Amino acid sequence: MYNLIYPQFNSNTNLESQKLFDLLINYIPKHPKEEADKLLMLSYLNSCDRPFERTTLPSHFTGSALLASKDFSKILLNHHLSLDKWIQFGGHADGNADLLSVAKRELEEESGILTAEVYDENIFDVDIQLIPANHTKGEPDHYHLDVRFLFVTEADVKFEVSHESLEMQWVNVADTNDYNNDFGFVKMIEKLRSLV
Repeated sequence: MYNLIYPQFNSNTNLESQKLFDLLINYIPKHPKEEADKLLMLSYLNSCDRPFERTTLPSHFTGSALLASKDFSKILLNHHLSLDKWIQFGGHADGNADLLSVAKRELEEESGILTAEVYDENIFDVDIQLIPANHTKGEPDHYHLDVRFLFVTEADVKFEVSHESLEMQWVNVADTNDYNNDFGFVKMIEKLRSLV
C-alpha cells in the first residue's frame, strides 16, 4: 500500500518476540504514520536485545487496552496520574513479549474490571509516543512503542480507580475529542467508530 519493504524475522532475535513480529507483519495500518510506526517496531524487534524492559532506552514496547461497551458507543477513559491526560489503559511489559496479556493485566490492575473480553486477538492499533521526562522516577524523555488491543464489556460496568489514576469515566465515543485530541488517540477512536 505504501510500498515499504518489511524486514524478515531475525533468527538471532529472542524467539519470544516471534509472535509479536508475526502480529505486526499481519497488521494492516489505516494511516501512513501507523505504517511508519509498524516498520520501526519490526526493525526494533530485530535490533534490540531487551525491547520489553522499561529500563531499555531510548524506547521500549508497551501494551494497551482500549475498553469499549459491547455496542461501541462508550469507552472507559483513564485520567492518568503521571501523564495528566485522559487515555486508554496500558503500561510496561516488564519483560513479557506477550503484549496482549500485558494489555489485559494493565486493564485489570488499573480499573479493577475482571469481566472484559478481548474483541480480537489481533492488533487494533499501533502508536509510537514520546513520553516526557519524569524526574520523580528518574526517567528521561523516551519513547513507548505502544501495541494496542480492543476489549469489550457491558456498558457502564463498575470500576475502581487505582493509585495510577486521578479518575475514570465512561465517555460517549462522540465526545472523546473533548478529553483527548492527540492524533494517536483520535486515530484509534476513528477505528472504533468504523466498527459501529
